[in-house]
Amino acid sequence: MNKQFNESWEKTSKSIFRLELLPLYNVPGDWECYQKFIRGEDYIDDEFKGWFRKLKETNIKGVKTERVRVYSSPVNDYIKYEIDVWKPSNDSSDNIFFLDESKYKEITKLLEINPEDFWLFDDTILITFHYNSKGNFIGEEKIEDQEMVKKCVELKYQLLSNSIPYQEFIKTI
Repeated sequence: MNKQFNESWEKTSKSIFRLELLPLYNVPGDWECYQKFIRGEDYIDDEFKGWFRKLKETNIKGVKTERVRVYSSPVNDYIKYEIDVWKPSNDSSDNIFFLDESKYKEITKLLEINPEDFWLFDDTILITFHYNSKGNFIGEEKIEDQEMVKKCVELKYQLLSNSIPYQEFIKTI
């Protein structure tokens, strides 16, 4: 994560929202953990533990963290890996929701928006994450266009109201 992301995270006081769209992410650290998961090895490393601590500390400060994970059926191995990462025993303190890709497309068409992965801080700061076609992280971009921020806030609420909470979703796969 880069400077803009970290600064936005530290300044947020109410909410952090994450939209994840890709079928898999091929980013350093995480990709190695995913490969360990596939082999049935223990993959929760110090980086994951640090991330879980950061989420927990953020929640203790009163900041609500939520993410919507868009998926297609059948659920691929990478999504299964993420489901395992987010299991309650890992104590991530993140509120995770799942939304079928077809429903996601309906919502974005209705709202006339087609965003990339993004983070939304306090419904006022929007940071888009750019990835290439193989899921490699290219960079982040703080979006200054307030109309786009408003559209992403509206999208956030539509996604949350149409998605399935983690505990319910895992019963369906």
